[in-house]
Amino acid sequence: MQARHPGYRAYCPPRGGLTDCPIIVGFSVDRTRMIIATEFNMKDFSPDQTIILAKIRHIEELERLSACTVFVETIGLIIHQIQAERGASCLYLASAGQRFGRERSDIIEQNQGLELRFREALQRHLEHDSMVDAKQLTLISWILLGFDQLKALRHQVTLHKISFPDCIQSFNRFVGCLISLIFDITDNAVNSKISTYLLALYNLVQGKEFAGQERAVGSYMFGSGQVQQEHQ
Repeated sequence: MQARHPGYRAYCPPRGGLTDCPIIVGFSVDRTRMIIATEFNMKDFSPDQTIILAKIRHIEELERLSACTVFVETIGLIIHQIQAERGASCLYLASAGQRFGRERSDIIEQNQGLELRFREALQRHLEHDSMVDAKQLTLISWILLGFDQLKALRHQVTLHKISFPDCIQSFNRFVGCLISLIFDITDNAVNSKISTYLLALYNLVQGKEFAGQERAVGSYMFGSGQVQQEHQ
């Protein structure tokens, strides 16, 4: 028997009234899509064709869900790491570069690797979801711009050429864009159960960010030994 390509699948009609329908074996998903697209010009669909089309749609939904889940998971991880970098940067500025220099460098190295992971997850997300709207694409563009601006921000922090308020606001804006993207993905989720889970994640991340902003300000005050009215 000839070996089948691992990407090939067998599509069988469900048991019941269609048990006598022929089983279509050896077609890859892309090949079957092409066949179905060709058959759209016909007036009548056979049970075989509609079952195959249903299978294809189900596979596409699962692929979309998988890509979306990985993308949101990556966003959440990046938010956590950027919050850690924000705290380390605040302590670094507060101590005039005497403390948390090595820890900050380690965090930055990890975050640079996460940026590549974000771009890969983004590409997969866009490939599997052709219905991404303009609002979500706009948020993504701001996030990509934020990644580019992080390089300049890190350089300014290293050289102590940025004030604490400007530093923390820059990090806050970037994290805010990432959180907004989670909310937009939640708002556009088709699966109601998944949407509920994403909404819970959004609220959790939002609350974590509020606490993170307080920690960042507190770390700067303790590190510098100064408390100003604008920090309260």
